[in-house]
Amino acid sequence: MKIAETKPFIHDFKVTGNEDNLPEFLGNFETVDDAKLFISKNFISEHVKGVATRFFTKAEIEEMRSEVHQELEEQQFELKKKLDTATILFEQAKKNKNDAEEALRASMTKVKDISGQIRERTTTVAIDASRSYRLAVHNKYYTYVFTDRFELVLCDVMDIPEYDRKDLFNSLLKNEEAFEKLINGEIKEQKGA
Repeated sequence: MKIAETKPFIHDFKVTGNEDNLPEFLGNFETVDDAKLFISKNFISEHVKGVATRFFTKAEIEEMRSEVHQELEEQQFELKKKLDTATILFEQAKKNKNDAEEALRASMTKVKDISGQIRERTTTVAIDASRSYRLAVHNKYYTYVFTDRFELVLCDVMDIPEYDRKDLFNSLLKNEEAFEKLINGEIKEQKGA
């Protein structure tokens, strides 16, 4: 199975932990430099390389389903046939029977794993530090990423460890004030730039 990588960097992220209901979309920008300028004018942030959870694309899900279908129709049918033959010739073919059982278990595990991924509908994607912005707000780190759709969107939320909170006090206050202004319309979300 082929999972889409970062070219182009267009993903829909699955974000949990945003109990403060901070905006997941901070605007459209023509370049990553425009997004960087917007963040630097309004927030205190840091670039972080990380991993975020993203939703599978429709093409990825179809490819995974095709792989499951092929595994069920082609591989398992042949493996079950080998298992029946090995059972009849058990005394002579004990090793062949064990090999066929192991191959069938591996196939069933593969189908179960891929089916689980399809149900979950998400996978992780590496986030380049040059396109991400981690903001400290309400004792949480909110990570926004600039996508190839020219959007700055929320991709991850995590609690700030207690030992980091004292060092980030000023950043927390500035970012909380900036989000309040953004929510109250005092800072306009960017369109173009």
